[in-house]
Amino acid sequence: MKRFSFRLDNILNYRNYLEKKAQRDLFDVRNQRMERENRVKRLAGKRIESVIQCRDEAMKGLDVSMYKIYQAFLQKLDHDLERAHMDFQEEEKKVKAQEKILKKESIKKKALENLKDLQLKDYMKRLEQEEQKYMDEMVIIRRGEKA
Repeated sequence: MKRFSFRLDNILNYRNYLEKKAQRDLFDVRNQRMERENRVKRLAGKRIESVIQCRDEAMKGLDVSMYKIYQAFLQKLDHDLERAHMDFQEEEKKVKAQEKILKKESIKKKALENLKDLQLKDYMKRLEQEEQKYMDEMVIIRRGEKA
């Protein structure tokens, strides 16, 4: 009997490639999300430091022009923080979408692997049956020679 070959091996290899590509893409998107999260944290920390510094300066006595500069700077930080938060939420959506893609690709690959396993089991069963048939024929031939 010929050796086992799975006719859809090329497709299975391609599914493996797609799954690995989806994993890399998910890794990249997660890294971008972490960068956005770190940016939000840095901006929030910078804002807190600036508010504390402005308050301390105001306690010591601060002229109006310097106070307006602080307020403009804080408004800019608020705007940047809001934008960074929105970017982070967008990245979060991208991560979820990429996780769905990875799951879909994994399911497709697993289906082909299961089909391959079933065909291999069927092949092994037929191989065993043919081997048993051959052994039975050998026994019958030997019994015929002895008689």
